[in-house]
Amino acid sequence: MQLPVPARWPHFASLFAARTFAISLLLLLLGGFLLREGLIQVRRGAEAIEHTYSARGVPKLPGNDFPMFFAGASAAASGERARLYDPEVVVKGILHAQGYAADAIPPQPDPDAPEYQWLRYYNPPAYLLAFSPLTFLDVRTAYLVALGINLGLLAALVAAIGQILRWRQPHITLLVLALPAFVPVYFALHHAQPTVLIALIVSLGYLALRSGRRYLGGALLALTGVKPHWLLTVAAGLKDRRALIVLVAGAAAFICLPFLFVGPEAALDWVRLMLSRGSGDVQQEGYGSALMGWAGFVHAITGQPQAWLWLPPSLLTLALFAAVWLRPAGPGVTLAAAILAGLLAVPHSLPQDWMLVVPVAAILLSLRWTPLGFAGICAGLLGILAGANDWLDAQRAVDEQGSAVLWVTLAAFALLAWLALLVWLTPLPDERDAEAQAPGEAARLVARSS
Repeated sequence: MQLPVPARWPHFASLFAARTFAISLLLLLLGGFLLREGLIQVRRGAEAIEHTYSARGVPKLPGNDFPMFFAGASAAASGERARLYDPEVVVKGILHAQGYAADAIPPQPDPDAPEYQWLRYYNPPAYLLAFSPLTFLDVRTAYLVALGINLGLLAALVAAIGQILRWRQPHITLLVLALPAFVPVYFALHHAQPTVLIALIVSLGYLALRSGRRYLGGALLALTGVKPHWLLTVAAGLKDRRALIVLVAGAAAFICLPFLFVGPEAALDWVRLMLSRGSGDVQQEGYGSALMGWAGFVHAITGQPQAWLWLPPSLLTLALFAAVWLRPAGPGVTLAAAILAGLLAVPHSLPQDWMLVVPVAAILLSLRWTPLGFAGICAGLLGILAGANDWLDAQRAVDEQGSAVLWVTLAAFALLAWLALLVWLTPLPDERDAEAQAPGEAARLVARSS
């Protein structure tokens, strides 16, 4: 008589099925959450844009950054471009762009007065000159055109992060769902900020580096000089010497050469303007309340700017970035760490700047980590999304109660710390494209056959 063989395989199959079911359920819940949050943020963003555009009287486009870019572009293309970055000229130009009559604009406004301290543009002349064709339109029509351009750039960004992720599912679907659910996207669109463009440039530059096109990658990343503090941040995360040389040369041409047209004396005004904003972010009440990095975190906790409290966590952040940089990681890991460190430590870290989390998310999710490492990265990215979306409520709490916690800052710091742990304690992921690896693989095969 033959005895029955114990059935063990169904047991393992049931465990596998239970795990698959749990992961599928988790993904469905996460997708549902992102979809719901996206619908809420789309409605709020559309209402904010409509409110800005529909406002009548002066100032035109109230509470919006677009008149500043419009004024800068008008001045860059005018006969008075030699004083493009003179603070008084900047303030008067922006007031004019906002629709104020000439007799209502002070002849010598104090740029540091509370009512004028936000009236600035810091972009280099190359960007302002590229922006200047919009000045042939009235400021409100030009705002709609700029909004359309940014939406087109956002669509291109989706295609770029899809290439970074190699269209892997469910990663790309969840990241695309996360885009409309991420409040910094609406800050960038609402204020016609160039951070959507910078996020696209970073994504394209990384794709070039990953495929072995160092010179192209360096040239693309040089264009992050549209906002100079991002140029410095990206350069810090670039370890390839050839790409770095191209970046420096390209940035010098992009930033410096247009000053030959604008006027060399404007370069000094521009540098002074940039430095004054950097110090104001950690010292002045008006600037500090609008930040999301450590400067904003300290301001929210204490209710006022505290430059000396901003420094220690910023130094710790830079130490974590150095820990990542010292490891022989690929270009994406160091670039992602540099961007996270820049968002935290650089004082000028406004909500729209956190658009740069999008290429960071795409890069980190595209790599092969250990299951625990990947789970930590996902948790950090979700923490940043939730914290960024809570930022406006935190600002209201500061106004009403005197203090609040900016969870987005802590989430970004935790993600950077987790990344530093991963590159030291786990195998480093291979970032190279298959086509970039092919020549090396062929060489090894030839060596073996000989």
